[in-house]
Amino acid sequence: MLKHVLSLLDERDLIYLNGQSGGIEAAYPFSASPTVHKLRFTNRPAVHAYAMCAIDALGVAFLCNEEVAIRSKCHSCGKDVLLEINAAVIARHAPESAVVWVDVPAASPAQTGHAATSLCCKIVFNCGGDCLRQWRSTSHGARGQVLSLGEALWLGREAFSDVLSSE
Repeated sequence: MLKHVLSLLDERDLIYLNGQSGGIEAAYPFSASPTVHKLRFTNRPAVHAYAMCAIDALGVAFLCNEEVAIRSKCHSCGKDVLLEINAAVIARHAPESAVVWVDVPAASPAQTGHAATSLCCKIVFNCGGDCLRQWRSTSHGARGQVLSLGEALWLGREAFSDVLSSE
């Protein structure tokens, strides 16, 4: 019965199962394996987690109704991108010019498989400014959208704030 339920959730892309082991690799917004998006729950400093993408990382604060510190990396240069979400707003972030890059996939996740393998890897933090301009000039036609951190936070809230609600 459990295998059947997990299979249905996997088919609907609510979770992502490992094709070999059958174990849960992702339960959006969380990843069972380490990713570049590491989360720490501010009021419970011993609790760490990983998110699937930049918007998922921002959405965890709303899913869990918790203050969250995010440590990620710029997709372009690898420098740290740090954020703190307190009271549903971005309280601090560095670098100041940080943004979220959303790559435009050639096909929808429905055509290419799970969001975990086709979309999440294309929603990343970037230092912004010169770093983003330089990366875009050398990325040979990367198509996508730059989101401010506020816009990305709004998407995270929209995606995850009501997921665990009892209504």
